[in-house]
Amino acid sequence: MKQTSANHLGEYIKDTREQKRLALRDIEERSHGLISGGHLSRIENGFVANLTVQSIVVLAHALEVPKEELFRLACGLPAKAEADGQKDHLIALYNSLPDRGRKLTVALAEQVWLAERQASAIFPIVRLPEPEEIERSKQARNRTKTKENVVEVPNGRTSQKAKGHAKLKRHKTGA
Repeated sequence: MKQTSANHLGEYIKDTREQKRLALRDIEERSHGLISGGHLSRIENGFVANLTVQSIVVLAHALEVPKEELFRLACGLPAKAEADGQKDHLIALYNSLPDRGRKLTVALAEQVWLAERQASAIFPIVRLPEPEEIERSKQARNRTKTKENVVEVPNGRTSQKAKGHAKLKRHKTGA
């Protein structure tokens, strides 16, 4: 079932990707495999409602757009271009407020700013792993898998497991 809040974000991602002439596979490569083409397709078509902070940061990096733009859309807020148009309207509204209303508005804005600072301390910026880090991680996983598949044989030699059973290699012994 499509999610309406996710739809706006998905449309933005798809439009941006297509404007930059990037295929789903290109985004998968740019994200170092953290966002698959299939998952991206589901995001673009509004079938994924909640993205993780890491996914948003990774997508912003892969699309080469400001991550703030994707966070804004993920929260159901208008895109920056739409927000810029609303900015003039908000300034006009602020200017039309009585003095007390302006003071309350500033106090509220300060509270929001403080809350954002506290949230950024709790949720630090997500860092994309470097390609070397990804490769080292893959190598470490492969070494672990290899170690799991090796069985010690009584004569001190090793043998690979075959379908869950220890398969002993027959070795010719010289006389």
